Amino acid sequence: YNYDVRTANQQLVYMLHDGFAVLAVCFIFVHMYQMILLHPQALRRVFGGQVPAAWAEIYRSEWKPAR
Repeated sequence: YNYDVRTANQQLVYMLHDGFAVLAVCFIFVHMYQMILLHPQALRRVFGGQVPAAWAEIYRSEWKPAR
């Protein structure tokens, strides 16, 4: 087995792995940016667990209000 070919293939695989890792981190940051800056009310709803009754009536009519 040619050592030079294996080393070149490993370098290519490492480079691809690192590139995809950077791309994944970028996607995560873009998603966080969209959620926090463009839709700040969504963050409160995700962690607060409450949505406006009008929204629930339109999108989740099977939900019942808490008593």
